[in-house]
Amino acid sequence: MPGQDGFVDELYATVLAGTGQESGGASGQGYICLEWPGLPIEAGDFANALTGENPGGSPAALEAFSTLVDEVPALAPLYTETGVSLESVYGMILMATVTGGGAVAQAFVGAREKFESLLRGSVENALDMYHPSYAQPRTWADPAGAGGWVKVEIGGGVPAPPPPPILHTLPIGLTKAAWRFSGETPPVVVRPKPEVMLRPKPAASLSVTTALRPGLAARARAAPLAAAPQATLVKSVARLPPALQATRLSTATLRPAALPTAMAAPSSATMRAAVQPEVLRKLGTVVAQKPPPIRAPVEQPTGSTGLKATLQMMQIGIKRPWFDPLVMRLPGWSLEGIPSGFFSNGQPDADPGLCPLVPTSIIAIRDVRITGSWTDADRTAAGKAVTGGAQASRQAAFGPFTLAAGGRVQGRFDGSTLTIPGMQIIAWVCSRMPMLPP
Repeated sequence: MPGQDGFVDELYATVLAGTGQESGGASGQGYICLEWPGLPIEAGDFANALTGENPGGSPAALEAFSTLVDEVPALAPLYTETGVSLESVYGMILMATVTGGGAVAQAFVGAREKFESLLRGSVENALDMYHPSYAQPRTWADPAGAGGWVKVEIGGGVPAPPPPPILHTLPIGLTKAAWRFSGETPPVVVRPKPEVMLRPKPAASLSVTTALRPGLAARARAAPLAAAPQATLVKSVARLPPALQATRLSTATLRPAALPTAMAAPSSATMRAAVQPEVLRKLGTVVAQKPPPIRAPVEQPTGSTGLKATLQMMQIGIKRPWFDPLVMRLPGWSLEGIPSGFFSNGQPDADPGLCPLVPTSIIAIRDVRITGSWTDADRTAAGKAVTGGAQASRQAAFGPFTLAAGGRVQGRFDGSTLTIPGMQIIAWVCSRMPMLPP
C-alpha cells in the first residue's frame, strides 16, 4: 500500500464508493461532508424506532434520529455546524407568496397541507411538536439489524475502487494517518435569554453524540415554548483544523428587529442560531460575543507501515415524508422581506446561505480493528489516545476515527491491534440546494 496516507485514501475510496450516484454526483447536485474525525453515536439512542412498519417501536428513538438529521450543515468539505433547522427553513418557504397560480401554487398548497399534517408530539416536552424523519433501513441501530452492515477490509491487497466523482471536488487535505489530541475544550458559553428561535428541540438523550455536536446539544436543551428558555452552547471545535475553527465558532444571537418579517418566530419562544459571518451581514446583526479561546489539536503523524483495517459500514438513508425537495426547485415564489438567494445562492463552491445543503444519507462505520507494524512512538501515542480520553475535557483520534471524547468512546490497544468499538458517523451525503428564494 502506498504509504500511510494511502491507508486513509483507500478507506474513503472504499467506504464512499457507492455514494456518488445516489447523492446526485452525475447531475452535479451531490456533496459529501466528512466528519473528521468520526462522530460517535450510541446505537441504543436510535434502536427500535417507531415507524409505520414498527408501531410498537420507541417514539424516543424516532425523535432522537429526527433531531440528529435535522441540522443543515454548511457548504464545507468537513461537517460544519450552522445551528439551522431544516424543518424551520422549509416551513418558512412554504409560507411563500406564489405568483401566477397554476401548478406551482397547487404544489405549494399540497406541500403545506402535508407539512402541517405530519407533526408529532415530543416525548420529552409535551408543549413541543416536531416533524419525524425515518432511517432506512429502520433496523440500522438494532442489535438484530446486523444484516444491513457490510464488512470492509482496507489494505488487504484488494485494489480499492476509485473514489466517488463528487469527492474529487472537495479540498480535503486531510488524507493523513496521524494521531490527534485536543487540548482542553473551550469553556461553556451561556446566553441566558437568546431572542429568536428557529426551532425548539426536546431534551433527547443523545449521550455521546451531544458531547461532540454542540448544536445538537443546544437544541436538545431548548426550554418549553411557554417558558423563558436559556441555551447553553458548548463549542468543542478543537478537533477541527485551525482554518475551520473560526467558521465553527461564528455564533451569534439573531435579534427580531434585524430579521425580515417572514423569519420572525410565530411564538415568543427563543433559541440561538449559529450562522456564518456573511449571513450575519445580510441580516444586519452583530456577533454577540467573542468566541472563547481554544487550544489547537496536537497532531503526530504515524510512522507505522503496513496498516490494515477491518470494519463494518452502512449507508443509512433519511426519509422525510413531510419534505418535498421538488418544491425547493420550483420557480415563481417569493418571501416578503427576504431577497433572492438568501437561503441558498445555488453556487457549488461558495454558498453562505442558511440552507445550502440537505443531508440525504449517513455513512456510518462500526467495530474498527487496525493492525500494522507499529513504531514505538505509535504505541506510545495509541496508549495515550485510549487512556487520555477518560478525561471529559479531552479528545483523541487516529486518522478519521475518534478514539476517545468526553470520557467516552474509548478505543483499546493491545500492542498490535487498535480496536475502536461502537458506531461512528464518518460522512454525510447531501444534496445541494438551488437559489432560494429563486
